[in-house]
Amino acid sequence: MMTPGMKIGRYEIVEKIGSGAMASVFRAFDRDINRTDAIKVLKEDMCIDQQFLTRFLSEAKAAGVLSHPNIVTIYDVGRAGNTPYIVMELVEGGTLADWMTQGEPMDIKRVLRIAIQVARALDYAHRHRIVHRDVKPGNIIFMPDGESVKLADFGIAHLEGSSQTQHGTVLGTPRYMSPEQAMGEALDGRSDLFSLGVILYELLTGRPAFDSRSMAQLMDDIRQKQPDLMSQLPKSIPKGLLHILQSLLEKKASKRPSTGHEVAVILQAELNAILDAEHRSEYLPFHYKWALIMGGIVTMILVVSVTAILRIQNQVLTDHAIDSGISLANFIAVESAIPVLGEDWITLESLVKEASERNTFQYLSITDHSGVVQVATDPDLVGHRIPEFTIVNRSDANSEQLFVAKETVVREIRRDEGQLIFEFQTPIAFNQVNIGQVRLGLSQDRLVVVKQVTTILMVILSIVTLLSVTLVLFIFGRLVGGGLTVLNHAMVEFSEGHFSRRISNQRNDEIGDLYNKFNLLADSVQQRLHREHEDTANAPQAEKKSGNKTVVELVKPKKR
Repeated sequence: MMTPGMKIGRYEIVEKIGSGAMASVFRAFDRDINRTDAIKVLKEDMCIDQQFLTRFLSEAKAAGVLSHPNIVTIYDVGRAGNTPYIVMELVEGGTLADWMTQGEPMDIKRVLRIAIQVARALDYAHRHRIVHRDVKPGNIIFMPDGESVKLADFGIAHLEGSSQTQHGTVLGTPRYMSPEQAMGEALDGRSDLFSLGVILYELLTGRPAFDSRSMAQLMDDIRQKQPDLMSQLPKSIPKGLLHILQSLLEKKASKRPSTGHEVAVILQAELNAILDAEHRSEYLPFHYKWALIMGGIVTMILVVSVTAILRIQNQVLTDHAIDSGISLANFIAVESAIPVLGEDWITLESLVKEASERNTFQYLSITDHSGVVQVATDPDLVGHRIPEFTIVNRSDANSEQLFVAKETVVREIRRDEGQLIFEFQTPIAFNQVNIGQVRLGLSQDRLVVVKQVTTILMVILSIVTLLSVTLVLFIFGRLVGGGLTVLNHAMVEFSEGHFSRRISNQRNDEIGDLYNKFNLLADSVQQRLHREHEDTANAPQAEKKSGNKTVVELVKPKKR
């Protein structure tokens, strides 16, 4: 009987933390290196058989070579008198069995993370020729982070599966056994993978895979009964996970995955798919995605192009309006030179009145050499001076500022009612001497209307172009997606056992090449199935039962 304060070798017992059919586990302190460990001590009634003790120590030492992040490390193996012990890493978290007794549902992502870690631990152990033989929730221990797990009791599991302790093992954790273990046959790593499948089934369904009350019936169920997956598993379980679970629970070891690495890779792929789905937007058919993506690209191109075109066009129209105004102002200045020189204001009044009636310009005024308005469309201006304006370069001109073009001062002004006006001030010259000035105002209303109409037409053209391109891309995408749908239906039917399914559609493109590849693959699979069927028919088998083992022999034809 071990009590706190007692010593086993250099280890001081602190407290008892668990007990099983064969051994008890204590928290112990190693004073040599100041480390707290877990020490498993074989119970007294198990220490009678010396052969048993020798095997216990040898198999524990063999498991001591395992060093993996998901395996509880064995630090030391020894004997204190007639009591053998194993010193191992102390993991403070609870076991998976403790969590399962709480009856709380576990998120599928967490289930997969646990199964992946256990599969990797088993793969590492199997590559070192160590078979656990007692994979169960009680031997899966959580780390303090609640996510990482470690698999415990390597080495002891070998002993618990031997003939000396087989009965105790069955009584301890029978429902996680593999069929070959229940029949007492030789075991390899695939037996541990079956146990992992049983745990995975229980985590996903919330109920044991095998739960008969009678021990004899339980052993018979493990050997013969297949757990009901379709009705017990949630409908949200991915098909890939369902398939690997079915493979793990196969009664024949040859039909299960061969390594833990294979299982871990498949489970990791399923976990990645779930994580990707959580970050992915709602599924859209290919032709919708194709049309939306390409439509977006075309939209950006059209926006940039139309904006650039309108900007250039507006500048060209503005320059044209200014040039026309300058030409008109110069023409009036030339025609007004003689009347101004002779102070023939009546002739000019007739000229201004006639031009005003044609609505050619917004306003017009003519001044003499002193800057006094002599003729104007606005009578209130007659007899007053027109203020001079500061002249700047045209490239620097902004609203309300001036620039000079061909000796004409031009500015853009906005009236109180919001109307935009181009104003031109052109000198009236005679023999290169300024004798007066023409002040001409042209409305930008027509220019604004032309710009607006052009903008509307460009927008309509862009919308029509965008809709046309999107429709064409949608139809094209649907044609491509339709071809993929044909392939998808064929693959589904083939997976359901319709091995004669072929695709007859003829296409001279990449989709047609996929059709041909599918047909070749289907031919190859069907031929292989026919060969296997013929080999099975030509090699009848006879089964003979010997104890708990089944021996399969080939029956050779008799010579005549």
